[in-house]
Amino acid sequence: MFVTFVGLTWSLVPGSTSDSVRYMAKVQKYHYSTLSFFELYMQGDEIDVFSELLIYSVSRFTSYGWVLMVFQAVVFGFFFSRNMAYVFRKLEGEMKPLVWILFLTFFVIVPIWSFNGFRFWTATHIFAYGLLPYLFEGKRKNLIWCFVTPFIFHYAFTVPLFILLIFFVFRNRLHIYFGLFVFSLFFV
Repeated sequence: MFVTFVGLTWSLVPGSTSDSVRYMAKVQKYHYSTLSFFELYMQGDEIDVFSELLIYSVSRFTSYGWVLMVFQAVVFGFFFSRNMAYVFRKLEGEMKPLVWILFLTFFVIVPIWSFNGFRFWTATHIFAYGLLPYLFEGKRKNLIWCFVTPFIFHYAFTVPLFILLIFFVFRNRLHIYFGLFVFSLFFV
């Protein structure tokens, strides 16, 4: 709920080149366009479907970009809150100082005001939303969120997905991962 309020009160600096400015401009552009979603998507330069579909859907009933920010905040806030709640439930009574530091670090790196870069930061929480139940409980069905993230929410998540697939193949073999880490320091 609070994230939705943040989205509602999102203010923009005139002349800014932030992601949210581009998203809001697209709402206005799409609102006055007679093209279908598919036509606009094919003409655009975005690979990710969800953000474009959300912008298009909002543009069908308004040209105001702030309405889009509210909808983006709802989506981001849902996954943000589900991840926080899940981690708190799983670590109840076991929150050692190091775990607290790691927990807080994650939610400071991807905080509620990060939905300005809606596609990437929402994809981060969606990927975590699928990965956490697998890591804590071995629930493979939740991994569907990890597999759809690069194709629907943000293409950059093909890299974490590739790493996850490597983990499935090799399992928890620390020496292999350490070797890849050392290799990446010198050759990548």
